[in-house]
Amino acid sequence: MNPMMSLIGKFVTSFGVAEAYLNMLLQGLTGMSEVSARIICSGMRNTDIIKATKDLITVSEMTEAQKNKFQNILTQLSKISIMRNNLVHRHIFVSSETKVIASNTFTSKRYDPNDVSKIIAEEVPYDIPTIEAACNDLLFIVNYILFWKFAPANLDTNYYQSYTWQYNPPESANRDR
Repeated sequence: MNPMMSLIGKFVTSFGVAEAYLNMLLQGLTGMSEVSARIICSGMRNTDIIKATKDLITVSEMTEAQKNKFQNILTQLSKISIMRNNLVHRHIFVSSETKVIASNTFTSKRYDPNDVSKIIAEEVPYDIPTIEAACNDLLFIVNYILFWKFAPANLDTNYYQSYTWQYNPPESANRDR
């Protein structure tokens, strides 16, 4: 199997785990049950859940340092969410064993306002190091939420205090959504 396709599978699975932990964070902030959180979040886009969670963090009883850390984490998750949407909801063209292009050429509904016969499409390239970096960041995010919920003392370790984000979105993936 193509190593890139295996890595995309790992990434999508890792993102699914991060989504579950985002719900755990939401439960912890609100005190609602898992069932209630699932009902509230069902059908919501990740960006909406992330925004609501960021808003809840600002009014939570966390310290300012914790609030800042979680705002940072959720901002990074939002960036990775764009990548996930590109890889899941667009056509994937394998350009080599180490690179794919996520394109909406066949599905774009955006048109050039000056010439409606021209479709505005995007092609976003992703390579193995980029996807691996996103997987590493997702693992950090999941572990941070897990320790915040069950073992907060572990968050004082150097790893959690000094982690540097590895995933930086390609310029073409930064379009305001």
